[in-house]
Amino acid sequence: MPGFETLDVLGESSSGVLLRAREQRSGRLCALRIALGYDQLDPLRQQRFARESLALRELAQPNVAAIYDLGTQGPLAWVAEEFVGGVTLEELLKAKRGPLELEPALALALQLSEALVALEAADVTHLDLSPETVRITSDGEVKLCGFGLGFEGSLSERLRAGAVPVSRVDYLSPEAIEDASQLSCKADLYSMGALLYRALSGRSPFGDRELSGRLYAIVHEAPQPLIDVEGLPLQAIELVERFMERDPDDRPLAVDALAWVERAATECGVSGGQGWEREALAASLAEVKHETTKHKVGEGGLLVSLRGTDRTVELVLAPGEHFEIGRSPDAEVTLRARSVSRRHVRIVNSEQGLAAKDLGSSNGTAVNDKRVRAQRARRLKSGDMLRVGERKFEVHVTPLQDLKRETSRCQLCASELSLFDIRRERARCPVDWGASEARLRATLEERGFTVDRHLPLLGFFQRYEVLDPDGHRWRVGAAEVGQQAARELREASAPALELSHPALLAVTSLDVHRGCLVVVSDGREGLTLAEHVAQHGALNAADVVRLGVRLADALEFLIGAGFAHALVRPELVLLGETPEAACLMDVGLAAELVDAERTRRCLASKQACYEAPELQSVAASSAPTLVYALGATLSFALTGSPVAEIRRGKRFDYLPLTMIEWIPPSLAELLAQATSPDPAQRLPDLRALSNPLRTILGSDERELNTASGDTLEPFENTMSFDTEDIDPNLFRSSED
Repeated sequence: MPGFETLDVLGESSSGVLLRAREQRSGRLCALRIALGYDQLDPLRQQRFARESLALRELAQPNVAAIYDLGTQGPLAWVAEEFVGGVTLEELLKAKRGPLELEPALALALQLSEALVALEAADVTHLDLSPETVRITSDGEVKLCGFGLGFEGSLSERLRAGAVPVSRVDYLSPEAIEDASQLSCKADLYSMGALLYRALSGRSPFGDRELSGRLYAIVHEAPQPLIDVEGLPLQAIELVERFMERDPDDRPLAVDALAWVERAATECGVSGGQGWEREALAASLAEVKHETTKHKVGEGGLLVSLRGTDRTVELVLAPGEHFEIGRSPDAEVTLRARSVSRRHVRIVNSEQGLAAKDLGSSNGTAVNDKRVRAQRARRLKSGDMLRVGERKFEVHVTPLQDLKRETSRCQLCASELSLFDIRRERARCPVDWGASEARLRATLEERGFTVDRHLPLLGFFQRYEVLDPDGHRWRVGAAEVGQQAARELREASAPALELSHPALLAVTSLDVHRGCLVVVSDGREGLTLAEHVAQHGALNAADVVRLGVRLADALEFLIGAGFAHALVRPELVLLGETPEAACLMDVGLAAELVDAERTRRCLASKQACYEAPELQSVAASSAPTLVYALGATLSFALTGSPVAEIRRGKRFDYLPLTMIEWIPPSLAELLAQATSPDPAQRLPDLRALSNPLRTILGSDERELNTASGDTLEPFENTMSFDTEDIDPNLFRSSED
């Protein structure tokens, strides 16, 4: 962003990036938030951003992070605000592992109320008040940060884009969910009430529900009463109830809310003269810091890896620390499976070693097929099989002192990347995307196309559905690579124009214009496999088999035509009305282009992987690597999860599908063989995959059509109970 020097990446989301930057004009540090899609907003949202920009620049209040500058640049909108040190309220609450004491909780409410009074006077709404946007400095001063949602989309749009984490839904007001056009400063007051509820009770107002249940409850229900919190005075309970009234008209104005907080603090006997609110929070921070620094993480710390069928979980545990696995979104590891209880099992780094404690789950916890008694614990070691409901994980435990320093390398050029390199490139991404897309759209318009829809990106291709002057629809992939490179890539991709197969999306033209390569393909409508799974869920087993047969035939055709460098992954499989109408996209393009598509549009720390472990470049593709890619794509279609992931440059292969009980055994075994990380154990060619798929479809179609995910059925009593339980008193916490 012109005028700012990027120093670090503080956070990323699908809608933008948050940077630590230095304003070059003044030299002061700032938190620079850049959001994409400003040019696609309706005029009312753009006017709101312009109005609030002026008000925020003039706002000066100690509990509101100062706004240094705001602006727009093409598709980008950005906010530069005061860089605030200290910790977020979320970090403080997690470190406390329970509620705040009454005095710091009311101190927090007092300072936030003062911030809301200033915002109300300026006619500015924050709209994202949550524990992540409230920071507390070392001297106990509260700062409200994270301004800028005025130019972002509606709640439904942000939820679809993944821009609202489920845990932050709890702090949305009812009117933010029902009618975003009617928001006022009282929406922020509701959010403050929900935040105070969490601070006083240690739990979210509606945190025991899934996303849809939370949204419904916020609009139609009151949270569980705080009267059950031991020792909490009625004055504090009344504050929360008044601030969280579902009807905005029943909530007080911010100035009245401030007076109520002051009165409650006085009546509860916690206000102790000028500055008490800062002293109370500073003392709470100091106490947490003392507790968390008693042990150095490296001394007795463990890296715990749980390798499952749809993910690999990695967490670091200092001595005495734990994490929970459950169905609740508040769990550190959330498993969205019906056989998993909301709070299912706790993994603890105890004095006796790593252990799993069952939290009274309905369907049980087992270690190596030995069930752990409720509220008891069982030691864990590398190689153990942990079963949570019907989900299975292979356990790996590594002492932190045994870990070697790892370096990251570019996936294309293999250059070693420092942490600064990675952060710098991440910071550049949003600006580069926005500027590049504006140029590509202009290029397409000059070529006579009208952009109808911007499609999800893959690699460095910007993707669109376009209309030509005659009204015909086409799919277009466009990338800026420079005039000479674009010509070379067009020449290398020319064979794609000659490929013809029902399961291949036909490439109709390859154009070079102003340094842009434009790949025009048939305008067949439909969702990609990745989009379908995201919007409608996984396919049933029978449809997966049909899809596999069709794609295997297409890949065999390609190999026969001399093309083995196809990229097969869910984003490049276009589904038609039925799996029999599916087709592969971008087939026959230059190997360099396909290789670039293996990388994401940003330097992500985690990404799904559908390529065989031995594949170094697409140009080196072979029948076994295509078998792996097709098997991995079919596994995703069946389960909604990849078979492997790349995290910080390291590959994690998940457990095979044979560990998932609801998948028909014949299909699970076949896909497990197709996706074996060991080439020697993998199916040798595509016929070895497609022929058994046809056999399965012919003999087991009824079983395939009834296959579905896990159920609420409890474990059968064939498992023996564990007889090596650890003393449960070692694992008690304030939450038990």
